[in-house]
Amino acid sequence: MKIITVPDPHGQEHWKKARKLIDEVDKIVFLGDYWDHWTTGYNRQLSNFIQILKFKKKHPDKVVLLWGNHDTSYYLDERCSGHQPGVAFDIYQMLKVHNNLFDVIFIADKWIFVHGGVSKDWMRHAGMKDPSEINQMFKERSGYFKWVGPDGYGNNQFEGPLWIRPGALRKYALDGYNFAVGHSEINTDNATPPVKLEHNNGGFILLSDCPKHNCLVKIDTETNEYERVNIK
Repeated sequence: MKIITVPDPHGQEHWKKARKLIDEVDKIVFLGDYWDHWTTGYNRQLSNFIQILKFKKKHPDKVVLLWGNHDTSYYLDERCSGHQPGVAFDIYQMLKVHNNLFDVIFIADKWIFVHGGVSKDWMRHAGMKDPSEINQMFKERSGYFKWVGPDGYGNNQFEGPLWIRPGALRKYALDGYNFAVGHSEINTDNATPPVKLEHNNGGFILLSDCPKHNCLVKIDTETNEYERVNIK
C-alpha cells in the first residue's frame, strides 16, 4: 500500500499539499494534533480543521484522521501544553460531533500509523493482545489513552499511543512492526525529517514531525521504502 503521512498540522496549511496527491496513493494518513499553535490564532486553526474534515468526508475511504494528544487534550480534558481554555468547550463540541471520523491507529501490512507509538507494555497493561483492538478500546475505555506520567514529556513505556516518545518506544515497541509517527519534532542541525530509528523489537520508527510541521512522507508498506514529498 502507498501512503502519504501528514504530521501534526497544529492549525497550519502545509497539509493542503496532500490534496494534490490524492489520486496517486492508496491512503493519506493524518497523524493527529490538529489544534494548538503558539503563534497561530484560533480562527486559522478552526478554518484548517473544518477543511480537513471536509477533505475526509469527500474521500472517506482514502483519508484517515488519527487522534493526537493536542486533540484529546480537549476531548478527554487533559489540558496539555498550548491548551486554549477560552475556546476549549467549542473545540470539544466539534470533536464530539465528529469523533466517528477519527481513529487512534491505522494498520497496513506490518506498519502502524499512530501519533506517538504503541508499547507492548502498555498493550499488556490495557489487556489487549493485538493492535487491531486499539481503536475500539478508545471508544469504550478512553481513560487508557490519557497521559500517565510522571515524566511530563511522555518518555515512559506505559504511556499510550498518543503520548509515548521515541526514547521509550525504541525499547518497548510492539514486536515486528514499523511505526510512522508524528508527536516528536525533529529539531537538530544535523537531522531533517523523516528520520529512521531502529527499535529493539524487529522494526523501526519513522519520525516525520518538525517545527514547521511541513514534512509529508510517502511510504510503501510492502517494500518499506519511503521518501519526503516535495510539492509546492
